[in-house]
Amino acid sequence: MHTFSCTSKGCIKIVWSAEIRGYVTIHLLKYYNQHERDWTGGKCDTFSACNYYFYFCIGKSNQYGCQYAAFTTIMFDGSENVNFPSDVKLTDSGRKNPIIFPIHEPWTGKFRLHITAYDQDYFDGQDDLLDRFNNNIDVSPGHTKTFVLTDYRMCRTNPCRNGAACMNTGYTGKNCENNVNECLSSPCLSGGTCIDGINGYTCQCPNDWTGIRCEKDLHICRKSPCQNGGFCRNTGPDAYTCICFHSFTGRHCEQDLNSCRSLPCRNGGTCFNIGINQFRCNCLPGHNGSDCSIKIDECASGPCSRFSTCVDDINGYRCVCATNYTGVHCHNDLNACRNEPCDNGGSCHNNGANQYKCLCRAGFTGQHCQTDINECASNPCHRQGSKCLDRIHGYECLCPSDWTGKHCEQGYYFRKLQLPNAG
Repeated sequence: MHTFSCTSKGCIKIVWSAEIRGYVTIHLLKYYNQHERDWTGGKCDTFSACNYYFYFCIGKSNQYGCQYAAFTTIMFDGSENVNFPSDVKLTDSGRKNPIIFPIHEPWTGKFRLHITAYDQDYFDGQDDLLDRFNNNIDVSPGHTKTFVLTDYRMCRTNPCRNGAACMNTGYTGKNCENNVNECLSSPCLSGGTCIDGINGYTCQCPNDWTGIRCEKDLHICRKSPCQNGGFCRNTGPDAYTCICFHSFTGRHCEQDLNSCRSLPCRNGGTCFNIGINQFRCNCLPGHNGSDCSIKIDECASGPCSRFSTCVDDINGYRCVCATNYTGVHCHNDLNACRNEPCDNGGSCHNNGANQYKCLCRAGFTGQHCQTDINECASNPCHRQGSKCLDRIHGYECLCPSDWTGKHCEQGYYFRKLQLPNAG
């Protein structure tokens, strides 16, 4: 890399990049023309800003002509600085920055690069020469050489005024006798070899790497970016294409058109593809969730009685009954007499699940012996005016005056007649 600068005013620089590996890439980065000077040191335009354009010629080493490529850029308006972003239009034919030229013949390892910068002059029709570079460049066969060149050709005309000195940069020492080693910072990546230059360096890249610092991988497929068995094809520096198989798609074959391939539905669920990386599971009874992984708890509703334990099964449940309980939900009590359902001293006898029979004491009746038999219902008291009092398992007759007996059937006059004679 060659760099020249001025301690005062009046220098032109052009920055460009060339990459070669069976092709040549011209990448314009920046053009800088301090105070808008031409080749002779004069101002390129008196009344307006400079209008820059550039001519590039790529030919065989030590020969005249542009055997490999040649092009002229469109005009760029500017003052001192012109920046060239990527994809900016460079030529009338529409070619954009950077421009790539393939080499269609056996590579000799050398080529000649010629660059000329002009200012388009509208007044006299004579375009002004601003700067030019012409040099042979060596690139060993099978290797990559990437470099950035900065050249100040105006210093040869001593453009710096008022006693200012035009000096080469990239040197140090009292008398600028020591070349600064730009390789000390190890700028080259990917195992590239750094070659020190004047105010710069060159990276000699190993096979399959390119770029100013060997940062671009010509064989990026070595990193296996394609997934799911996809085939990787290198298409350029840091560029590749994945060829996908088996219904996979996407930049890296990461999207599966057959999302059911991995059998995502569990517990016997049926899988249906509904889109890229999307599926739906139809679950068997007893399971739910997006992948049928959630088991439904049929015991959650409490179907079994309090005298049992609920056991959750697949799509169902079962009740484990306590002692003397039976039935699907353990609601049937085999000892129905445990709650003493018989009243009034009745005797309870179990008669099956939830079944019992009450044997009632005399004077009581009903399922639970709850009813006292009304012995007065048959009107056992015969005499008019008598009153019957119901008793447990019996009755009592309250007789009117002059009547007596269990049923008030005897009168006092009758009893008197029955008395024995006093003599």
